[in-house]
Amino acid sequence: MIKQLLIVLLISLHFQFFNFADFEDCYLQPDCFSCTKKSASCVFCPVNSRCYIDTDPYTCVTAVKEMDACCSVYTGCTECVDNPVCSWCDGKCRARDSNITCIEEYETTEACCIKIGNTSCLNCITLDGCGWCASENECRSREYFTACTKWYETKNDCCGSFPTCDACVVEDDCTYCRIVSECQSKELYGCSDFTQTCGCADDCNGRGACRGDLTCDCDFGYTGVACEQDDFFIQYILSFTFGTIIFAIILFVVVFESYKKFGNFKRQLADAKMQRQQEKLNQEIEQS
Repeated sequence: MIKQLLIVLLISLHFQFFNFADFEDCYLQPDCFSCTKKSASCVFCPVNSRCYIDTDPYTCVTAVKEMDACCSVYTGCTECVDNPVCSWCDGKCRARDSNITCIEEYETTEACCIKIGNTSCLNCITLDGCGWCASENECRSREYFTACTKWYETKNDCCGSFPTCDACVVEDDCTYCRIVSECQSKELYGCSDFTQTCGCADDCNGRGACRGDLTCDCDFGYTGVACEQDDFFIQYILSFTFGTIIFAIILFVVVFESYKKFGNFKRQLADAKMQRQQEKLNQEIEQS
């Protein structure tokens, strides 16, 4: 009887020892990949990011047992392939050694950039590790930066490449700044007059014409972004010039009238002199 009890005790200690060893071995794994790779008895809990033995009664209900499930936490291609055990398979992140057959599989950042980010500059720069090579009109990994002559990595870079207001405002991330007449990212706050509709500010207030770059060509005598201000200098010059012209006209009239009066006076004097001479001549004829 005692012998049988000893045997049961030894068997129990044997299993407890090895279970504890497995538990300790799993518990020391720092992440999902090392956890699921370490042993078939290890499972990873994404809720608290800890590795357990699969017989642990405290194991969470969403426990991950395969490395393929570890890769599935990555939602983007570039962040997926940054992990050397994962690849981007038909729009999902999977373990590279999984048995799943992929129609399109990418294992490098460069492949993700070229295949997924090539639709547009703004789409490209949302991918980690990618930039838009405007000189080649392609999305490439940042390692390609030195080989590209015009490289964009920010939304403002991408927005600034749109040459017209119409091309600018159709992009959700861009807005058109009237002051500098260029497309900018909505993340910038340096523009005090931006728009999502293409047209001059306040239709130039009826004091000018709208140019193709959405700036006002103000009529003579007005200034400002929307021709809302009077150009006082021009108006002063105009008023001064107008006053000078009026003064000159009045002066001319006065001088002209004075000249006419002076001419008439001279003629009257001459006529009076001639009349006196004639009268004197008549008197001398009568006396003789």
